[in-house]
Amino acid sequence: MRGLMQDLRYAARFLVRAPETALIAVFTLALGIGATTAVWSLLDRVLLAPLPYPDPDRVVRIYEVLDGAEPIPIMSAPNFLAYRSENTTFQSLAAFQNRQFDYRDGDQPETLTAAFVTAGYFNVLGFEPILGRVFSEDEERGNDRVVIVSHDVWRRHLGADPEIVGRLITLNDRGYTVVGVMPAELEHPEGDDAGLWAPAPLYSVDSARARWLSVIGRMKADISIPEAAADLAVIGARLAERFPVANTNYMVQTEDLHRYLTGDAEPLLYLLAGTVGFVLLISCANVTNLLLARAASRRHEIGVRRALGAGRIQLIRQLLTESALLAMAGGAGGVVLAYWGTRAAVPLLPNVMTAAGPIAIDQRMLLFTFAVSLAAGLLVGLAPAFQASGVNPAAAIGDRSRRQGGGGNMGGRIRNVLVVAEIGLALASLVGAGLMMRSLGSLQAEDMGFDAERVLTLRVKPHWAQFSGGRPDPVFYRDLLERIENLPNVVSVGGSSSIPTTARGRGWTIRAEGQVTTGDDLFARPNLIAGDYLTALGVPLVGGRFFEESDDPDVQGIAIINETLARRLWPGQDPIGRPITALNRFELQIVGVVGDVRDALDEDALPKIYVPYKQFLGELRAMMLAIRTTTDAVSVAPDVRAVAQAMDDRIIIDRIQTMDQVRGGLVADERFATLMLGIFSAIALVLAAAGIYGVMSHAVVRRTGEIGVRRALGARGQDLVLMVLGQGFRLIGAGIALGMLGSFLLTRILSNRLWGVSAPDPWTMTAVALLLAAIGLLACYVPARRATRVDPMIALRYE
Repeated sequence: MRGLMQDLRYAARFLVRAPETALIAVFTLALGIGATTAVWSLLDRVLLAPLPYPDPDRVVRIYEVLDGAEPIPIMSAPNFLAYRSENTTFQSLAAFQNRQFDYRDGDQPETLTAAFVTAGYFNVLGFEPILGRVFSEDEERGNDRVVIVSHDVWRRHLGADPEIVGRLITLNDRGYTVVGVMPAELEHPEGDDAGLWAPAPLYSVDSARARWLSVIGRMKADISIPEAAADLAVIGARLAERFPVANTNYMVQTEDLHRYLTGDAEPLLYLLAGTVGFVLLISCANVTNLLLARAASRRHEIGVRRALGAGRIQLIRQLLTESALLAMAGGAGGVVLAYWGTRAAVPLLPNVMTAAGPIAIDQRMLLFTFAVSLAAGLLVGLAPAFQASGVNPAAAIGDRSRRQGGGGNMGGRIRNVLVVAEIGLALASLVGAGLMMRSLGSLQAEDMGFDAERVLTLRVKPHWAQFSGGRPDPVFYRDLLERIENLPNVVSVGGSSSIPTTARGRGWTIRAEGQVTTGDDLFARPNLIAGDYLTALGVPLVGGRFFEESDDPDVQGIAIINETLARRLWPGQDPIGRPITALNRFELQIVGVVGDVRDALDEDALPKIYVPYKQFLGELRAMMLAIRTTTDAVSVAPDVRAVAQAMDDRIIIDRIQTMDQVRGGLVADERFATLMLGIFSAIALVLAAAGIYGVMSHAVVRRTGEIGVRRALGARGQDLVLMVLGQGFRLIGAGIALGMLGSFLLTRILSNRLWGVSAPDPWTMTAVALLLAAIGLLACYVPARRATRVDPMIALRYE
């Protein structure tokens, strides 16, 4: 212990004597360690940390797949009831549907995220209420207006009243009885954290074709996922016989809930982890080069200590202590950078990365940072320690030139190898960032079938007084749209049950005249629209006409379909005027065909049908508005809110965003990945340039005598510049060759994330190589120019 304390005191004195070296090393390591800590804290929270439920490995997500197609994350109530009652492998099975409630406590209502859940929901998640009880199966019939509140709602809105159970609260202007309060630790498994839970009305929707429930389950203690999946598959086969139209060709799937929630984030996070690994390695290489140069300048000191009896092991320990102290200081700085970085990154995180909860630098990450710092200290200190401790005492004491900054051929070769590695790692990182940037550009240029420029979207939810028999007043919506259209800078306005990119599910069954119902019915996503919705979004009319105010849906049901649905129903024929049947009971006549609007970038346009909202008022609890403007879309939002609240100050206006923001949500993952890769690659580039500059500066110092001789013999300044640049270019060329090899391997990993860009992409790789070569040569040029200013007489005396 005494020896360790002595080493620490000596290391601290050394760092004080060389503050410039210490600060550069600490800052360089702080960049690498901070980036690594930030990304690994994200990776740990999203992928490695278990879900916040008791025995989370027993909690699974259950969903259905049609003939190996895209999973359908919802199922029907009859299917769920069959799985719950007939399985033998689950301790509990539950279902839920995300909803919203308008909570009123005073004049202004507040929209609270809620979930309709079945009786076993809280048992699946493994939580008991801190007050009251959970729901019973009898309450699933939907006849009782009861609610369980979250700890946050209980505290913020209900004053943490310990007598809250049995009290009435107002939701959607109706009284609901509070029967329980859940603990603060409970997190809803999908979407935003729920503030309220109400019983799911299973028996009010009894069609096996009406899929609307998300299903989770807790397996019995001795059951594995494959065993549970096999059990449910047997039930699924029976359901296909029991409800053939609804379940033919459907297969039930069982997946670990944690993987279901975060699986899409896994490749992206590992890609970021690999990139910050490059940054950390480059940081370590730079500091190693710095310490090698410093060790070379300490040859005389080390030689004296060896001559006075210091052993090689003692010297290695001392030098490693110095590098470890540097790394620990860099780790402390890295924690600060990681804290700032994670806080800044939270608003940019894709939804899939926030499902696991908040990102924080906790005790586990501090231990991780300590381990990384310790490893970095050993990594950067080993080569300088072994080189310095191996000097010959007599040669080191008598070698004045070495004392001034030499270092021997071995040290120079190590520094050269490290610079080559830095350049290679930086190039691979930059190629990855360049490919992601080009891919993001291709995604953003994709034609989605609508014009998002200068379009404002928002949701209008009327007060329940505007409803009669569960149906909103159509006059209210008509008047609202007319008043908004008369606002300055508004070109057109319309409403819809959903806007592009937000529609989910398979939708309505559609049959053309003469077709019969089969298990392979054609589905179309429905949009209940009002006003000039299609015009406001810039959706082109291909044939027929748009809806008109004179259309009377009570006399004749009408519809507009997209081109995809028209081709599927009547390939090569004119659909205008033809009748269709929707949901096996609604007769509609086609009056128009519009262009395809895509809801996702990675899928083709799906069949869609647009109908006047008056035909299905009972389905329209709220309306999404699309408002096309002549100016910045956000600027008209206050006027729209004022118009709506002038009609009824109890109305709720929310989800205000531009259509560009809605569209941007489709590329949130790619934008985040591109931004992070760009930042880390830029850091890698700067560190690589600094490494080249450091090595070439040291090379000029080592060759001061040679340069003086060349100047004395008549060498011109440009010859000396070319000599130094030539040495630097050899290192840069070797690094680029190494980086190209790494880039080919990296592009194989990235290929599944690229859109509209080939992997490997020769243009990106060539551009990055030229950029790195230019920056590298610029970093070499400064030392090269310094070499031309060497005075021959001073250099010869130096020798």
